[in-house]
Amino acid sequence: MPHENISAAIRWADALASWAIPDRILANAPASPWVHPPKMFKSSDDDPADTPSMVAAASMLGPDASVLDVGCGGGRSSLPLGSRLRRVIGVDESPEMLEQFAASAMERQIAVETVRGRWPDVADQCQRVDVAVCHHVVYNVGDIAPFVRALSSTAHRGVVVELTNVHPQTPFNELWKRFWNLDRPVEPTAELFVEVVRELGHEPQVVSTHRPARPGRLDGSEMVAFVRQRLCMNAERDAEIREYLDARPLLSSDTTVTVSWRT
Repeated sequence: MPHENISAAIRWADALASWAIPDRILANAPASPWVHPPKMFKSSDDDPADTPSMVAAASMLGPDASVLDVGCGGGRSSLPLGSRLRRVIGVDESPEMLEQFAASAMERQIAVETVRGRWPDVADQCQRVDVAVCHHVVYNVGDIAPFVRALSSTAHRGVVVELTNVHPQTPFNELWKRFWNLDRPVEPTAELFVEVVRELGHEPQVVSTHRPARPGRLDGSEMVAFVRQRLCMNAERDAEIREYLDARPLLSSDTTVTVSWRT
């Protein structure tokens, strides 16, 4: 069936569903492949405040300077706004992430509230704010339309979503082929997300930025363990994983896309 006859939101859901790990692999995984080490998302003083996403959020802040950060992690999506902020609400499913977020906000003397749960299930627990930000989360959201609608209805000035141009698991595709002989998808993409936002009645501003490779927050052994968990393998394969990573460093997409719209 031609794409024009299928909504962007449905195409997004179908594309994300194709990333499911086969049951034969997942059933024997030693640990969940979807959990992220909190260390990867820790906010620090050198987090850039001049990225297109930060600039877009700052341009929409009102005098009360309130922000909702969905999938806040350690706060790298909102706390670099610094002195502009009076209040930040952080939403995350992980209590470890929320604890890290609150600690980083306290260091910056920023007032925060934390809400544990999955967006938009917990949207009714969050007060309205100037701006909702959501960085590197939407590729985890199959039912994307209610997610985006809840962001828009909670922010009375605007929304800023940041994502990579391709699915963040794409760099693992070659590894899945090597270790499991499994072909992985290539969709959805940021371009399709922009279609979703337009389909919901918004006129987004889209900025793509080349992001040079940055040193990871995980050391060598931690990265091996992270990749092993992602690939549903046990520690017996660590030497093979290390050999692969030594030859081909695992880099995330070098293009980040900022999608922002006024509400």
